[in-house]
Amino acid sequence: MKKISLLVFVLLLSGCSVFKSQESSITEPVLLKQSPFPTIPESLSDKDLDLYCEMLIGSDGKVGRAKILTSSGDETWDYLAEASLMKWEFSPALLNGDPIEILVRRKIKLQYVEPQSITLAEILCNRQSEAESIYTELVKGKDFDEAAKKYSVSSTKDLGGYLGKVDIRYYCKEIRQVLSDLSEGEFTKPVTYGEYFVIFKRLKETKENIKVNLIF
Repeated sequence: MKKISLLVFVLLLSGCSVFKSQESSITEPVLLKQSPFPTIPESLSDKDLDLYCEMLIGSDGKVGRAKILTSSGDETWDYLAEASLMKWEFSPALLNGDPIEILVRRKIKLQYVEPQSITLAEILCNRQSEAESIYTELVKGKDFDEAAKKYSVSSTKDLGGYLGKVDIRYYCKEIRQVLSDLSEGEFTKPVTYGEYFVIFKRLKETKENIKVNLIF
């Protein structure tokens, strides 16, 4: 089996945008973060795996249903691939500014790429003004862990925003570029993340981090 992580890129995308709507009043959903696809079995390793998929993206940006429309030839792999699609994160499609549910069908192209993993923490905010205020406090020396526990709306807040070891290649291009420039101990300015605003911090690679990452 190939040892390299498998990333999926949707063809004809622009920036982080994934689907183009035929209705000018509809704002297309935006891909925020992918989920790893299953390892390609030996029986499929030499095949061209450009596939068609269908996803029902809810008004909250979550994938409510996913289906591989053109089988890879391996039913087990198709099932695992659909499970991966269910974990993709989007901003919701908008109709005249209001979030809507939308069914999309598109061709996806699978490519092998080297992983780029770093240890991250986050502070997720509902409003840009709040994120900018927190960023100002961090610049003045406020502890990131304490700020995450106090202000973050993410499920990681009780862990001080700890995300663990993350392959940043699964984020959309804009976020991936920001994270790739971070040095250990540095944090980002507020970054738009769908309807949210997030501040990321790159943690130092320590034995403690590795241990926690294995537990979670």
